[in-house]
Amino acid sequence: MKSKIYSDLEVESLEKSPFVLEVRRKRFIHYDPLFKLWTILQRKKYPEKSCRELFEYAGFNTKLMNPKLPQTRIKSWENLYYRYGMDYFVSEKTYAILLDYFKGEVFISKDDTQTTIYKLKIYKELKDLLMEEKENEKRCTFKN
Repeated sequence: MKSKIYSDLEVESLEKSPFVLEVRRKRFIHYDPLFKLWTILQRKKYPEKSCRELFEYAGFNTKLMNPKLPQTRIKSWENLYYRYGMDYFVSEKTYAILLDYFKGEVFISKDDTQTTIYKLKIYKELKDLLMEEKENEKRCTFKN
């Protein structure tokens, strides 16, 4: 897949996404590790969803990207997940913080932006997916 060189406006638009950490040299997008894990777990739970739909749900303007970019990225992240597990994306400390943060209700102050609220929504979904993964691991361990 040939890398697309993004214009200054496209870079600015991509960097507005809460899940893009940076766009390097106008061609490489560096994603949030929790976003990567969220896409993998979404694909496992909802195999009927396309990679493009997941990126769009997360707020990406996929018209700016190479049409195969979401599929290529998620496929490479899935390979890393199956090879190294969840720890490749998040440490145990991050996982514990995520679970502790969402134990109760999440209250957001008026100062928070819409982006922060949206990011918390995705992280809440990620927490639920992680809980399911842990339960499945416990069941598999118990059966053996």
